[in-house]
Amino acid sequence: MGIGICDDHNISMIYSLVDDTQCTFEHKRFFLRWLYVFTGDMVRRQHNESITSLLNLLNNLEQSAQSGELQIWIARSKELIEHPANYTYAYWGLSSEYV
Repeated sequence: MGIGICDDHNISMIYSLVDDTQCTFEHKRFFLRWLYVFTGDMVRRQHNESITSLLNLLNNLEQSAQSGELQIWIARSKELIEHPANYTYAYWGLSSEYV
């Protein structure tokens, strides 16, 4: 059973797995890639309601981020939302070079 990439209902769970100190390195990398793809998909679609929802979510999650990886993902995601023309598949696609 897979996780739908474009399903924002899963993001809190994915976020918590990346931040979990018990989660293995490989699993964290998988989930972190998911977060980059999720952001990239939302921004690439340019649906204002989805982007506003994502930005609100990022602002809420920012307060609880414990790992540096999550803090960086939040900052990069906000930057991409501000500058959607900077989207590239290499960084926001399935094999994100950020991870």
